[in-house]
Amino acid sequence: MGDLFCSSVILLTIVLSFVQILCFLYYFLCVICCDLLKLNEHILKRCELQVQR
Repeated sequence: MGDLFCSSVILLTIVLSFVQILCFLYYFLCVICCDLLKLNEHILKRCELQVQR
């Protein structure tokens, strides 16, 4: 009984840490994507300004 409990606790810990890593990666990717989108908007605005001149 105790052995099963230990293995399930270890498994739970591994799963939780894995989920934490996935969330961190997802957040990191979102931040990078948002920055890229803002950069793209900035570039587009500059291009529009160049065209207007």
